[in-house]
Amino acid sequence: RQIARELGIIVAPVHIQDNMQLKAGEYSILLKGNEIARSELMTNYYLAMNPGTVEEEIDGISTKEPTYGLPAIWIKESVKESALAKGYTVVDLATVMTTHLSDVIRRHAHELLGRQEVQELLDNLKDTHPKVVEELVPHLLPLGAVVKVLQNLLKEQVPIRDLLAILEALADWAPMAKDTDILTEYARQALARTITRLHQPESGDMSVLNLGQHLEAGLAEPRLYVGSWSEWIRDPSRPVGAGEA
Repeated sequence: RQIARELGIIVAPVHIQDNMQLKAGEYSILLKGNEIARSELMTNYYLAMNPGTVEEEIDGISTKEPTYGLPAIWIKESVKESALAKGYTVVDLATVMTTHLSDVIRRHAHELLGRQEVQELLDNLKDTHPKVVEELVPHLLPLGAVVKVLQNLLKEQVPIRDLLAILEALADWAPMAKDTDILTEYARQALARTITRLHQPESGDMSVLNLGQHLEAGLAEPRLYVGSWSEWIRDPSRPVGAGEA
């Protein structure tokens, strides 16, 4: 449910199986039969993490938090209250594992979304906005193209919760563009507010990086250049010689 609210996709049930080849406390996450993550838990322990503001140390076993690889400490239950009082973030084993699993699902969401899943999303939207769905699929775009655009967005960690805005953008531009990468860019523009909020700090201020005019023009103009990046930055108009090409 949390992933559905965040990303806008419905995640299939997670199957849990025993594996005697794993060490005690170890778990492995598989996608389509292939391992994509692995970590280890310590039974009857809690995971304590320093949010960056705590200077006092606590007794425990040094480790790394499995989701982001941050330094952490396995502590016994008797130390839990003391760690919390000192400012550490303390979580139980179930939270450690589900946080790791949720992160893996977010990073691989584009692989979990196929034609059947997209068709179900379209069917749900069709109940409230039938004209948008009927006009787009299959008259303007095949289902596979819509799937590819949604996968491109999820691969970039862009939520597809606002499916209506995405389909409206695709319906507007599909008569003029069939390339899914180009259509994905139009979908991004339709989700501008959502994408901006993903990177907006609590202060509400956004940092902006300005490119020099010559650099922006050089990136926009396709060309073959063999040489050092620093040389191109100094002189992006430098032609490519036959020997270099």
